[in-house]
Amino acid sequence: MKIPFSINPLIMEVYERSQEVQDLISEQNILIDAQDLDFDDDEIPSLANLCVRKIAFYFDEHPWFYEVPCSDRDYLLELLSLDLDLELTVPLIKSEYYWERRYQKHFGEVIHPTPKIWTWKSLYLEREVQRLVETASPSMLGERKIEPELKLCAPYVKQLLVAQLQMWRPPFGTAPDDEPEIWPIDHIDFTYVLPHLPLVEQIDLVYGMNDVDFDFQWNMFRVSVRDCLQLGKAILALPALTLLRIRKSNIGDKQCKALMQSLVENVTIVELNMCNCCIGDEGAACIAKFLEVSPVLKVLNLSNNVIRVKGTEALAFALMQPTCAPLASLTLSLNPLRREGAVAIMRALVRCPLPEELYMSAVEFEGDVIERLAQMMTVNNSLRILDVSSNYFGDQGAKTIIEALERNSMIEWLDMRETGISEERQADITKLLRRNQGLPLDAADDAKDDLKIEGSDDGKTMDEDEDDI
Repeated sequence: MKIPFSINPLIMEVYERSQEVQDLISEQNILIDAQDLDFDDDEIPSLANLCVRKIAFYFDEHPWFYEVPCSDRDYLLELLSLDLDLELTVPLIKSEYYWERRYQKHFGEVIHPTPKIWTWKSLYLEREVQRLVETASPSMLGERKIEPELKLCAPYVKQLLVAQLQMWRPPFGTAPDDEPEIWPIDHIDFTYVLPHLPLVEQIDLVYGMNDVDFDFQWNMFRVSVRDCLQLGKAILALPALTLLRIRKSNIGDKQCKALMQSLVENVTIVELNMCNCCIGDEGAACIAKFLEVSPVLKVLNLSNNVIRVKGTEALAFALMQPTCAPLASLTLSLNPLRREGAVAIMRALVRCPLPEELYMSAVEFEGDVIERLAQMMTVNNSLRILDVSSNYFGDQGAKTIIEALERNSMIEWLDMRETGISEERQADITKLLRRNQGLPLDAADDAKDDLKIEGSDDGKTMDEDEDDI
């Protein structure tokens, strides 16, 4: 029996008739068993079915697809191998059913976020490009060998997710005496990759390797200045790029400076995310220059780096410039800003209407930072979301924040978890936030819980909101 599409064997097992049902008297003399899917296996197939089977078997040699009648084309798609060459299937097959089957066979379930408009064909080809880039060997010029496949997939690739990059290794068969004493730390050259993918809108890149087991080497996680120079030049060849995310990578000040040398010429990036790196003050100053000249940058995430006073002052100076990007969100969490760095940002927020969202959790507030924060909240009229969690305030500091919040009618979301304030102070802050949101003041059932999700329409936690941003 021809079963449309595919049925999970577990489903077949669940719906199989039990032995008790089969032993019933009424089931003994039935002529047609509706649950017997193999009842027609002994029947002679039609000539059309035999032809379709042969076409599917020799499809790699004779790709007759549109020559097959429409009534038999679906049957052909069910029989086609899921390992056919992309050179054959990409220009020929548009059926979503075929590409869905192929994706599930090679990559399993969809675990990455998908865009609002997507197809199984584009999803599969994006993962295929990811596999090609992640397995390309820099010592064998792997990025040049995959150029034909990249050109073939280019019309369907709009986001490039790279979870790992191969380190340099001696070519296979190299004699030990011919190996260099110090292996290069360069990865593949992206100037041979990105120009072939002109429709890419998002890049998510990690310089490192996964599942290394006992083959671990520090070179697997090092990033050279040349890597960043090549990446910056390659990015300029992407006219539609809006999101650049380089995370969990050993990118320091020198690498960041090399990247920004080319990035300052970009006019399309809306979101720049360089969290969980090793960027210091000099790197932050280079990013501040990009912030100052970019015409469209709206989201900047530099969380979990080593940015201190000078780097923060450079970012604050860029915010106050008339040519500054229309920044809407700035994340500096998990950086050792301390007093001087935090105060520098607050001075900028007093003088400029940017940004609307500020995340400064766990930045080591000390000294009179709380008073400075309260003064900024009193004057600033643009900030809507503020995260200062994991910085010690105490009840006295919370009282200062409450007094400032009474004069501020713009802040709708204030995260003060793990700041050492009492539940009573939390309740007072929640009431003021609900006032700013235009919500009834007596609708708060649990002040502590409300403080965590204030301003979130879908009940997400702060960490989930940061991922969305």
